[in-house]
Amino acid sequence: MTEISIIVPALNEEGNLTPLVGALLEQAQKDSLDIEIVIVDDCSDDRTFEEGCSLALKYPNTHIYKKEMPRGFGNAVRSGIAQAHGVIGVVVCADNVDPIETLSEMKNKIIDQGYDLVLASRRKVKQDSGYMPFKYKFFQFGFRWLARLLLNFPFKDGTYSYRAFNITFVRRLDLVSPGFEISPEISFKTFLKGGRITEVRAIPRVRVIGVSKFSFFGAGRGYPRVLWQAFLLRLSLLRKAYMKQ
Repeated sequence: MTEISIIVPALNEEGNLTPLVGALLEQAQKDSLDIEIVIVDDCSDDRTFEEGCSLALKYPNTHIYKKEMPRGFGNAVRSGIAQAHGVIGVVVCADNVDPIETLSEMKNKIIDQGYDLVLASRRKVKQDSGYMPFKYKFFQFGFRWLARLLLNFPFKDGTYSYRAFNITFVRRLDLVSPGFEISPEISFKTFLKGGRITEVRAIPRVRVIGVSKFSFFGAGRGYPRVLWQAFLLRLSLLRKAYMKQ
């Protein structure tokens, strides 16, 4: 079985896949990692799928899948998890901004230390979040405060999509989110269902080609919904625990 499945959701990322795959393969060779790269084309309008096909022909451990509509980052991640053959899943954005030099550290946290989820934290060191626009910081502060209040969730960055997880564990979480809110859904459900979570320091790079697909307007309903559903799940679990007493 493959050690690590790198899941790459890709929407209109023509020109980004080639340098990303090259960087992933270079990092894997440097750290002696056994990886497969699972590219999920999210019904792109450009030649993302064709670029992925060329990479799959060139590199045997690279695979490309074209999912059906509707679009959505979460839909693409769930599709990638379903297609993955690895023990560990790692979500890596196609824009090549995620700090993949942490892959080995993340792998060791899961394989050697038994964690179910490794969050890449942009807030492990305070000054690391200095690159973020104020509106991102404001949104994250409010969401993090509510997550601590409603769920007792102790981690500082449960929303960053770059993370590693035990695939078998995550497949049992019954993920449903279609958009970027799948990241906190994974974080909250892992926490509430007794999964072991840890963090590693992560400092994203700057995107060079294209524009980010994340928007506050698009994610506006998804994030509060995931938080509310997690709160209801917590109440349900507390009720079941009380009834067993």
